[in-house]
Amino acid sequence: MNLIVLVPLLLVILGLIWGLWLIFRKGDMVAQPTKMIGYFIGAILAFLVALLLTVVIVPAWTYQMLGLATNSSSVKGLQQQTQEILLQAVGQPAPGRTPTPTPFTSPIGQSSSVRSSGTVYTVLRGDTLYSIARKYGVSPQDLQSLNKITAPDKIFAGQKLTIPASP
Repeated sequence: MNLIVLVPLLLVILGLIWGLWLIFRKGDMVAQPTKMIGYFIGAILAFLVALLLTVVIVPAWTYQMLGLATNSSSVKGLQQQTQEILLQAVGQPAPGRTPTPTPFTSPIGQSSSVRSSGTVYTVLRGDTLYSIARKYGVSPQDLQSLNKITAPDKIFAGQKLTIPASP
């Protein structure tokens, strides 16, 4: 909920409370009616100024500042960098760039009896070792041993995993 919307309502409530307090103060309404009318006119003017600020001036100023900010070259550069980072995080190439294929290189001194299929998979956000193994029809244990993963819950987005040959 946008709290700025509540400012005019709060000012109206405060103005009503103030007005009621002025009306019911002992003897002021009878003794000084012109002073009371001046108080009410002052309260109404204060309310109108607050209304003008919250409804017209602040939104127009905010719109102008956001327009200046979004048109600046530094903000555009930051937006482009952020977009590239996000696209890389989900495994998609940045616009205007072609993905470079990852060549498969066999781990030297591989002591595991699991054979590689030659396929390399890049882990995406939300992937688990089990979900990747299931996707390729291999066992999670074979996937773990081929990639020398000591903790199966410690894989991360962007990590390259070699897929074992299907049984």
